[in-house]
Amino acid sequence: ADQILRKFILDVDARERILSAWLRDEITMKNAASFPSPEEPETNKEEKPVEEPVPTIDKIRYSIKDILKGTLADVEQSMRPQEEVLDSVFYVLGKETLETLDGVGLFISRAFSNLFVKEASIVDKHVAFNLLVTKFEAYLKKLYYLMEGKEVAPQHEGDPVTWKHVIHAIRPLWTLKYSDQPAYQTLYQYLLMVKEWRNNEAHISPTASEQEIDAAIDIVITMYFFATGSCITELESNGHDVETHDHSIPLSPHSSKPYTLDADNAAQPDDMYSDDMGMAAEDQHI
Repeated sequence: ADQILRKFILDVDARERILSAWLRDEITMKNAASFPSPEEPETNKEEKPVEEPVPTIDKIRYSIKDILKGTLADVEQSMRPQEEVLDSVFYVLGKETLETLDGVGLFISRAFSNLFVKEASIVDKHVAFNLLVTKFEAYLKKLYYLMEGKEVAPQHEGDPVTWKHVIHAIRPLWTLKYSDQPAYQTLYQYLLMVKEWRNNEAHISPTASEQEIDAAIDIVITMYFFATGSCITELESNGHDVETHDHSIPLSPHSSKPYTLDADNAAQPDDMYSDDMGMAAEDQHI
């Protein structure tokens, strides 16, 4: 017994034979070597991390195209071809400008990816909706910079740039209210809804049905593509070709500086169309 104990402690091979003989009646110390060793449990094997699906721009484009077929159908005759409209937003997202502007592309791209690359849960949709609404103003600032080569300026020097200044800078959005065409009035209502969601920090009722969330997301996405698709000529005039984007979406920010809303200067119901912005309240067609 002492010899067996000594072998068990000092000899790894003997230890295995001793254990086999003790656990299985058909195995003895003499024949244990002829039996195959039991397989080690796989508990020590490292589990491979589950990789996130790589965003596929084609999936995103197809889903957004399906949305725009309905929401922009009545104004598409006065816009560039749909493929160019689709290209325009992805071009703006991927184009490097200023560090303070480029970070917005990461958030919008992440929202698109979560919505359209994988099967989006209702939580995914709430998060994506929040991102798209809160980053809309920052996105328009980047669009304006690409169009004009300068940042949006307030009416009075030294004042903060607010929502109304940004909307005034993107003329197709500013003139929506003054159009007498029903299709553009619908888009104007969409813009007011985006503004209201923005002022309410993108709150949408947690009891809203998935259908209501889907409809809200469609509205926000429509305004991104209407605003940008209506400014392609201005982008081209400043040397940009929206069809040259690299068919990818930014997944890492150029800047660590986050964009924050100016809560103290949030637009009021008609504030973004106030008279002090120098726009006569007369009908104007886009």
